[in-house]
Amino acid sequence: MKENNTRWTERKTIVYELENIPLNFDDNIYPFDYSQLQIKVPWQVKYVDVGSWCYTKRKPKHANSNHADYATSLVNVSSFKKCRISAIKGFVEYLHSRYSTGITPKTLHRYTSSFNQFLVWCDSNQQEDVLNTIMTARKSLAEYIITLFHLTRSSQLNINTAARYQNHIIEILKFIFDDDEGVISAGLRIIRKSETATIATPVPGHSKAHQSIELYLSLFNQITDFVLSFEKYPFQLTLPEETLWVFPTTRPMATKSKLKNRNEWAIGFWSWDYENGCLSKVKNIEKFYSGDKKQKRDASRYIMKSSQKVLAKVNADNNHYYRRRLAYLASDAFTMLFISNTAMNLAQLITLNWSEDYSVGKEHQGYRAIKLRAGNKSQHFIVTSSFLPLFKKYLKLRKYLLVEDSSLLFFGFDASIINHKPLSKGFTTNFNQKLRNNIGIDIPTITAREWRAHKADWLITKTDSKTTAMMLQNSERTVLKHYTTGSEIESANEMSKFYDSLSTIQFNTSSDKKSQYTSVPIGQCQQFQDPKVIDAKNNVLPNCSAPSGCLNCSHYRIIADEEDIRKLVSFRYISVESRQLASSETHFENYFGKLLTRIDEILMSLRSQNKKLKLLVDRICSEVSEQEILSPYWDRKYQLLINLELIK
Repeated sequence: MKENNTRWTERKTIVYELENIPLNFDDNIYPFDYSQLQIKVPWQVKYVDVGSWCYTKRKPKHANSNHADYATSLVNVSSFKKCRISAIKGFVEYLHSRYSTGITPKTLHRYTSSFNQFLVWCDSNQQEDVLNTIMTARKSLAEYIITLFHLTRSSQLNINTAARYQNHIIEILKFIFDDDEGVISAGLRIIRKSETATIATPVPGHSKAHQSIELYLSLFNQITDFVLSFEKYPFQLTLPEETLWVFPTTRPMATKSKLKNRNEWAIGFWSWDYENGCLSKVKNIEKFYSGDKKQKRDASRYIMKSSQKVLAKVNADNNHYYRRRLAYLASDAFTMLFISNTAMNLAQLITLNWSEDYSVGKEHQGYRAIKLRAGNKSQHFIVTSSFLPLFKKYLKLRKYLLVEDSSLLFFGFDASIINHKPLSKGFTTNFNQKLRNNIGIDIPTITAREWRAHKADWLITKTDSKTTAMMLQNSERTVLKHYTTGSEIESANEMSKFYDSLSTIQFNTSSDKKSQYTSVPIGQCQQFQDPKVIDAKNNVLPNCSAPSGCLNCSHYRIIADEEDIRKLVSFRYISVESRQLASSETHFENYFGKLLTRIDEILMSLRSQNKKLKLLVDRICSEVSEQEILSPYWDRKYQLLINLELIK
């Protein structure tokens, strides 16, 4: 959008809260000028300046996106499009309708952003008449989808993100133009989501998880025992890697690696001997203070006397600030243990309520359900049986920490360690950073989402997706889609046999070689009618009567020529297109998941051979996915499915 010679004007605006917009559904009557409208929405601080969309030339009033004026647009008055008012009225009604029916603010924010992005693109690409009629909207939508396709091909945009943008816009345009028949997108080449493009949460290796849990257990158990038993400072804290002395100060302990850089600390805390677990001697710390010999000695004596007083005070007061501060550290350590054990997501954990009116029931073998009523609402969560004693121990620590009652099960504190507050959204990262930076403990950062993936990975390995979904309080589809990547080490071991099987691919285009095999719909077979399994864990067993069975057979071969590659890519395309025929997402993943992975790895292996072969594979993949140029066998199958209206 060129700004040269553009006269920017600040127009008159009117602000309404989304819930209070005076909607009038008579198309000929407008309760106010929609070109002036700014909406105060519950999901963000800044207003949504929908009225500015009536102008094809607009820009934020302030360049800094954090500034309050960024939400208000300056406009070029001459670019006003009166015909857009009706469409913007429709958008406001859409927003109000979806919000009143319970759609989450986060989702509505995404829809609004997608539509705004679409209009910005239209006004910058000769599509200013986009909101004139349903047909002009359809034309602009088609052009925008082509742009999204280009962005995905050039790896500037994930295909699932592009599909989301597209689907948001289609839904909004259908509402605006009252398009119940789907005219707006009928016949257009639509971007379809790819399950393979979904970024699943990486699973932390079991060694990292074990290291973290051991540390959290050590911190929680020993510090809680120290605080609740009113033990005396200094005390020894035994961690998995080393033993630390703990003192009543703002830096209660320090590892050997941290002590090596003690001279670089902002405050040296020289009165505390972290290595020997006692108060330092005056003569040993004089060198750390400035001045002449007398001044250094006086400063050292003063510091030592102050530390002795603090030590005496803390050891006489069970509720001293430094005891509470240490108890807060133990509380955070337990929160991490709770996340690792329950796999609860952080958003849910932050708002988890608590009441002393709770019961413990058996939910599943080895698991216990903790049920309670809090705030007139029933809720429950599941922990392992062995975790229950730790949880009850935490409740005692929680009672010690709370000065006043709280409805929250977990909480943070302000600097006084008196007033509690909700946990921050960055709790897991912040806590691990605190252990590293303040104490010097080398601990890997595992986020709540990664703990969830770790728990899912363990449960799926030991049980099944249904049990995993029950334990995580999630759907089977979500579990399979987001939490089944496996850790790098475990995945490497699991895939070693698979990579060995790739050596059976024949990177040869000679007809003599091909004549030694039997042609099959997805390539070639070395010993037809004599199937031999590669992976016994695969749900699809070798079967010479079904093309899918070839991929788990040791006799499967593929010649690196156009014919065989197109066969394989066509099979993959048909498999994904037929996804809707599966009885459930779980059924599809169980049957086709490993097959699709195997196909992708074969194609990747082919690409890696040489540049010529890479270009051939890329061209065939593009022709199959974009132009549906399938191999003859799979083309007939595809047409049959379409004719039977089994796929669209």
